[in-house]
Amino acid sequence: YAVAGWWHAITTLPLWRAIPAAFMLFAPTWSPGSPSVPLALHGVLARPAADANRIWSPAWWSLALLPLAMTLLYKLAGFGADWVAAGYSGLQPLLKQPGLVTPLAIALVLLWIARRRCDIRMLVVVLTIAASCVMWVGRDVPGGGPVAEGADYLEVQLWARAHTPSDALFFVDPTIFYGWSDYSRRSSFGNVRDWLQNWAYNSRREWWQRGVQRLALLGLSMDTYLPLKQGARRLTRDAQARYYQADDDWRRMLGKNWGVDYFVMRRAPANNSHLPVVFQNKKFMVLAVDAP
Repeated sequence: YAVAGWWHAITTLPLWRAIPAAFMLFAPTWSPGSPSVPLALHGVLARPAADANRIWSPAWWSLALLPLAMTLLYKLAGFGADWVAAGYSGLQPLLKQPGLVTPLAIALVLLWIARRRCDIRMLVVVLTIAASCVMWVGRDVPGGGPVAEGADYLEVQLWARAHTPSDALFFVDPTIFYGWSDYSRRSSFGNVRDWLQNWAYNSRREWWQRGVQRLALLGLSMDTYLPLKQGARRLTRDAQARYYQADDDWRRMLGKNWGVDYFVMRRAPANNSHLPVVFQNKKFMVLAVDAP
C-alpha cells in the first residue's frame, strides 16, 4: 500500500511530492535495520492509495505524527541527541550516508526530465535502487573475517553448553555486545552495553548502579565518557584494553568476589594470563579461574 502510494506520487503528482516519494522508495537500502523515513511523510505520500482503498482515517494521521511527538518528548527530557532524534524523525539515511546526496540529486533530475515518460522514470528508479543495493552489500554484508569469527564464537558457545555446569558464570570480552547466551545457555557477567544501557529496558536505579559498578571493575568511570554520543567509541576501546591488560590476580578476585568461573577472550589482542586454558580455537580462548 505504501509503495503504491509512492509510485503514484512519482509518476503522476507534482515534483514536490515526487521527490520525497523517490527518496523513501530508495531509503531502505541506505539505512537498513533502522527507521528510514518519517512516518508522517509515509502518510502524506501514500494517501492516494489509501483513499482508493478507503482506509485513510484520522487514526493514521495520529500514527504518522507519533514519531515527531516522541522526538519532541526526548528533547524535552534531555535525551535529544542526534542519533536518538534520527531514529524517530527519519533522517537516519542522510546522517549516515551523506555521500548519497549527489546520486540522489542526479536521479531526481532525471525524474524531472522524464516527467511525461513513465517508462524512463521507471528505469531511473530501478537503476537507483540497484545501485543502492550494491552499495548496501558492500557496506553491511559481513566479509570473510567477521563470518569466520562468528563461526568460532559459536563453537565456544557450544563447547560451554556441553562442558560446563549450567550455573557457570562467564566474563566474555565486554566489547562483544551480542550473542553469548544464544547457544551457550550460560550466564554472562555482561558487557559495556548491558551495564550502561540497561535503563532502556529496566529503569530501576539499582540496575544502573550495578552496571556502573561493573564498569569500575575495569578501572573506568562513566563520567569520563559523557556525553556518550562522543564518548561511546572511546569507552569501548578503553574497556577492551583494560580487559586484556588485566592480570590473573584481577581475574581471581572476580572469581572470589563476583563468582566468575570463566573468561572468554579473543586470542588477539594478546593477554598475559597463566590461568588454565580449557578451550581454544583460531579466534577465541577460554580461561578457567580454577583448574578443572
